[in-house]
Amino acid sequence: MNFLFENFEIFLIVYVAVLLDTVLGVVQARIAGQFNWAFLPEFLNTMIKYTIYLLFGNVVEHFAAVTGMKIDGMGLYFIALVLITVEAASIKESIQTLPKKTK
Repeated sequence: MNFLFENFEIFLIVYVAVLLDTVLGVVQARIAGQFNWAFLPEFLNTMIKYTIYLLFGNVVEHFAAVTGMKIDGMGLYFIALVLITVEAASIKESIQTLPKKTK
């Protein structure tokens, strides 16, 4: 079962992207005065979904190696790249919608 978290640094990179997006969303809500804890179930759901996707990537890597195929991380890296791209787009949107500071 060690193979499930074999490339844990990939998990951490994705988790940091999700946390950054969540922090930006909380900051936006606080600035707008609309903060509540309703975002928490969505955040937890996102973390669970992303963990399942990354675990699936590790399972693909493991069973490819067991059967003698060599895919060199392509399953896990592709999944991580897609997840990070989604989070980067969300972060970019959050940054663009932050209120501008006026003088």
